[in-house]
Amino acid sequence: MKLNVNKLYLELTRICNLECIHCLRGEAKNININNETIYNLFKEIKSIDKLLLTGGEVLLVPDKINEIANVLEHYNIEIKEIEIVTNGTILNQEIFDSLCNLRRQTSNFNLVLSDDKFHFNEIENKKLKDKRRRNEKIFKRCFSSFQYNKGKSINKLNLIDKKGRAINLTTNLLEEINKDKYQTNYMLTDDIRIIRKLKPSYNLAYIKDDNVFGTLSIDCFGNITDSVYSYDEDNKIIENHNINFNSLSEIINNYLYYNVLYNKENGVKWSLYYLDKINDVDKEDIKDKLLYKKKS
Repeated sequence: MKLNVNKLYLELTRICNLECIHCLRGEAKNININNETIYNLFKEIKSIDKLLLTGGEVLLVPDKINEIANVLEHYNIEIKEIEIVTNGTILNQEIFDSLCNLRRQTSNFNLVLSDDKFHFNEIENKKLKDKRRRNEKIFKRCFSSFQYNKGKSINKLNLIDKKGRAINLTTNLLEEINKDKYQTNYMLTDDIRIIRKLKPSYNLAYIKDDNVFGTLSIDCFGNITDSVYSYDEDNKIIENHNINFNSLSEIINNYLYYNVLYNKENGVKWSLYYLDKINDVDKEDIKDKLLYKKKS
């Protein structure tokens, strides 16, 4: 069975040339997705509404961008939108050619430049402002759908469970950053846990017929994860969740549970967790609220 996927977020690399203080990914590692994983994923897919390629810094691996483009063409996958987010400091002919190759696979190709205060400070510290300006001009001239990520998406959810380098962020540090007015203010909050659980389809992928709803997030090892922000510091392959050992439909149907979480201030909210993640959830919150195991 080939699947129609709503949103597919795919981690291509854990290499990055920046060390932004808010990064949820932790320290950069010389790890890339392998071609076998790419083929094992896309051979099961018929169409994708939105494909987001993430990292690390994706433009550091133009060979993987090319591989994605070639596989999409090989399997004749219908794809409505492709998006790449970059810090904008790296560009050469090989990278440019790979972006053009990928752009040919869809009528809606979005190249998004990170433009928040955290990236701005790091680019300035590493003396990359001139390179960024030069690349920005090229992007604007050559990619009509070029746009900015102004950091609005991280003003309240900037510290999702405080992973990676973000664990070192404090209220005092953010207050210092906020003094230099730039797009938006940042704050520590746990509201994100509530916001992200409003809909089952927002958190994890689930299958109905041959359609994959929600967000299907896959790391560079081939593990299906519970969020695009999930980051395995131990660099492990989890066979039960890995597309190199199981099909997409097997993983999603066999390891997904529906849960209802109760929040005192906001009432009952839907949430989704994979079976082996249940122990990570506050058992008092989900006591007697496990509804049923997802069936195909």
